This record gives sequence, structure tokens and C-alpha cells, in this order.
Amino acid sequence: MIALMTALLSAPAHAGDVGLRVMVQPWTPVTDDDHVERLVDDPALISGAIHGAWVEHQAQLHDALVTLLGQGDLVMDGVTMQDIDLRVPEPTLTLTSRGGGGAAPLDLAWVVTFDGIHLATTLTTPSDLGAWADPRAMVDFDLTFTVPVGPGADVARPLSVSTIPPGTELVAVSDVHVDSDNVVADIALAVARVFVDPDRLLERKATRALQDVNDLGLTMVRQGVTAVNDGVAGVVPSGLVRISSWVRPTGLLTFAFGVVGPLPDGPSASITGTFRSATTDGGVLAAARCEQMPIRAARKAGPRAILNDEGLLGEAPMQPLNLTVSCTGSTYRISGLSALFPNELTTGAYAGCTTADPSSLASVYRVTGLPSRLLAADLARTWDVTGETYTRPCGAFTLELATLKMMRVDPVINPWATPVDQIRRGPAQQAPTSPVLGSPVFGGGVLRR
Repeated sequence: MIALMTALLSAPAHAGDVGLRVMVQPWTPVTDDDHVERLVDDPALISGAIHGAWVEHQAQLHDALVTLLGQGDLVMDGVTMQDIDLRVPEPTLTLTSRGGGGAAPLDLAWVVTFDGIHLATTLTTPSDLGAWADPRAMVDFDLTFTVPVGPGADVARPLSVSTIPPGTELVAVSDVHVDSDNVVADIALAVARVFVDPDRLLERKATRALQDVNDLGLTMVRQGVTAVNDGVAGVVPSGLVRISSWVRPTGLLTFAFGVVGPLPDGPSASITGTFRSATTDGGVLAAARCEQMPIRAARKAGPRAILNDEGLLGEAPMQPLNLTVSCTGSTYRISGLSALFPNELTTGAYAGCTTADPSSLASVYRVTGLPSRLLAADLARTWDVTGETYTRPCGAFTLELATLKMMRVDPVINPWATPVDQIRRGPAQQAPTSPVLGSPVFGGGVLRR
């Protein structure tokens, strides 16, 4: 059943569809889970709501248009449309951004377009010739409602139809084409086109007259906005806020809800455990000192950012912490950690490799036993660690004397090191010379080329 519902909610969009996607990121510092869930992913939710509004109001819109077009003097003084045959197709919806998007509130224009309205009408004229002299014409035109839609006051109801100032023209008539339907109209249009462009004249006059159907366009858009808000309000968990929104030219409106970082920190905490000094094979025997243990940490102050409407994640807000390391005998304590938020740890250090000289040495302090991340639940246990100090050649290569096999050691230490395969493909095409013993690295030698 879950798979079937997911398939239905993720069905591919068809041309002209406008859909809604709702993503949530219910991050908490306790679990530190950045994943993004899609709770709504309907490619036709908004256009479906507009279709429902059209089905409900199409008769009302048809009658309102006929009434307005039948007003006297609409085309010119003394001329009235009669015997009106009006055919209104189902509208299409497009969403365009007027500003905002991403973290900023999205300012939209919802454009409802009736493409190819057909009108056939008889034009009464101020003459004494009778009805036979009235031209009958056909008019094809597009009718567009453009309604501004802004952010809602409630994060669970993210959209609202913007306040429309009095006198705002929401309706536009375009692509008008006038044609004749009888001989009288043929003559009238031929004469009229000598003096004016009847297509443009009717376009301007109709645009002004049809502002009275603004309310019908608003009603249809409000039903679409209500569908979006209901789709969001029913699934977004409490406590989350709208963090981003996007609209695609192809017809997808996306909202992301989650937690906005960086969040303020709470009390500090510490961890403790046993410290042990050790050495490594190939290293100079040296005791690692507990109080010199190199530990750095940063607090993850919120979830990773959602970068786009696919849920791609970016970086998390990180804030460095001031740690202190104290030691008593073989017991250490690291203080200054966050008690509530994830602590990202960086352990160890090396220094000394400042040139490409392969015979130079790096001083290394390695710490093992600590994880790279500590959550609040990890602070209660003890963490036993091992510290190791040693030196390594900056050339990042040693010779394993037991097998005389070239091997790579700590390649990150020296960015100038030459890979083994490049050595083997050198101009001489010969085996490397014998190692020079006596290197400060116990058990290995520095390879000289």
C-alpha cells in the first residue's frame, strides 16, 4: 500500500500541469539526521484545483462575459453586440516568480489563461436600414487573469492572495482577430481597416470593460491557493518553519520546512577516559604527552542547508568550540564540548613539511580512540585514547626492507611527492637505487632518486 501511494504521489507531470512538492527536514541535535522527506509530491495538485474551480464556475463566467460583451458602445458609440454565441475553453495555469525564492519569501504571479475564446455576434448599428444591414462578425481572442500571490501569515499555510488595490487591472485581452460572417461585415471591416486597426481597437476596449470579471479570476486563484495551503497544513509537523521555496518554469511549486540554524548553544560538557602513550612501526620512540593531545572541535548548530527543490544538501552551520585538555596521571578530561549539539572532532596534528625536499621530516601526533562526531548520548561514556608521536619523511615514501617493494606512506603529508607509478615510468626505465640506510626513521630508509 505504501509503495502504491508513493507511486501515485510521484506520478509524472503532463504538459500544462502545475504541481506541489512539500519537503521537510525534521532535524534534531539528539539524532543529527539531516535527511529530507517529501511529504507531498503531486505534479498536478495546483492545476487540478484550478480545473475544479473552472468546472464549478464556468457557467457563471460564461454568463458574465456575455453580459459584459453585450453592453452598448463597447466597440464604438452606438454599436451593441447581440445574438452572442460565446465559447470559452478550459483555462491553463502558469506560475511565474516576481521576486524572492530560496530563503526569501516567494512572490508569485498566478496567470490563468483562456486561450482561444470564440465569439460570434451581430453588431447593431445606428441606422434606419433595419436588421439586414447589421454586420455579423466573429472574434477570436485570449483572456488572461494575472493574480499576485504572496507569502501567507502562517507557516503551515504558506500562500495568500495579495491585497488588490482598487482599480488594478487583473484581466487582459490579447491576440484579438476580427473576421466577417456576412457581406455587410465584409464591407464594414474593409472600410474600418482603412482608418483603424479593429483588432487592436477591440482589444483595448474589451480589456477595460472586462475588469468587472476580476472577482471570478480571483475566485479561481483563491481555490488553487487553498488547495496548496491545505496540502501543506495537513502534513507539516508542528515546530517546523518554512525555510525555502522555489518555483520552476515547468510548473512545480516547492516548499521546504525545517529548522533554521545556527541555533543558540546550551550548557557545556566534557568527556573523560584513560590516556595511553604508544609508538608506531617506523617511528622514533617518543612518549606522547597527555596534556599536549591535539583536539579541536566545532559545534553543529543546525541541519545542513537544503539547496534546491530536489533536496540537495549543502553545508551545516558550524561554530568552533574552545576546548581545554587536562590530565591527572593516566586520566584525561576534555572540557568545552556542547552538551546538546553534535560535536565534530578533529584529532592529531603534523608539522615540519614546508618544502618539497624529500629528506625533510614531519613531526606527527596521532590520536586514536575518539570518534569524529560526539552526540549528547555519547558524552556519558568514557573514551580510552592512545596518543602517538613520531617523525616521517616528507617525501611520503619509505622502502619496505623485507620485500624491497615500493609502498606509499601517508601521502597527504607531502603534496609534492611523486606517485610510485611515475617513478617506475621514468626515463631510465630501471629499478631504483639501493636505499640509503641510517635514516632517522627506524626500520626504513629514504628513497633517493
